[in-house]
Amino acid sequence: MTGGHTASDRAYEYIKTNIIFSRDYEGQFITEARIAERLKISRTPVREAIRRLAAEDLLQLIQNRGAMVLVPDPNDVRELLQAREVIERFAAQQLTRLDGSTTVDRLADVLEAHLEDERIAAEADDIEAFIASDRQFHVAIIEVMGNRYLRAAYDGLHDQHLRLGLRALTNPGRTAEVLQEHTTIVAVLRTGDSERFEAALVDHIRATLRQVLP
Repeated sequence: MTGGHTASDRAYEYIKTNIIFSRDYEGQFITEARIAERLKISRTPVREAIRRLAAEDLLQLIQNRGAMVLVPDPNDVRELLQAREVIERFAAQQLTRLDGSTTVDRLADVLEAHLEDERIAAEADDIEAFIASDRQFHVAIIEVMGNRYLRAAYDGLHDQHLRLGLRALTNPGRTAEVLQEHTTIVAVLRTGDSERFEAALVDHIRATLRQVLP
């Protein structure tokens, strides 16, 4: 996660990192005083950080009780992955607009490089590095659109995607499945067949949904 420069930023990154990378916090209440003591800051920036995270649907503010870490709701999970599917499908459909096979090959090379980083992370059992490379793999596809508004929308879903991705990867064998699915996506891309490329992406996203909501 990216560290902030202000006390509020530090508190924000600290709380968010714990929410995203540990399921132990789900359904638990965040204690302002405890975080302030741990980070050696006042409670005011912690309170500001909590409000930011509540606006991002990672925390729920409950009157007279405080801030509770939200447990991913099945309907929210479906809607989140549906939103991701819509954006990535549109990106895949732009394949036909790419300027010749050279551009397609260049994109495939970029994806292959991210895939290799995923393989290295998987061998090292480094789940954080794996999920970071996974994100770069998908962002490279999104950038094909050249649509800054859709890219911003996709980026806005990042933390929720990261949380679900980490949850899916805790399932035995999912890391190997992701590597295989990404390998298929790259192989299909190199054929220049946009419909098969789109189908491979959709299959991959829906496989994640099945892992999170079996």
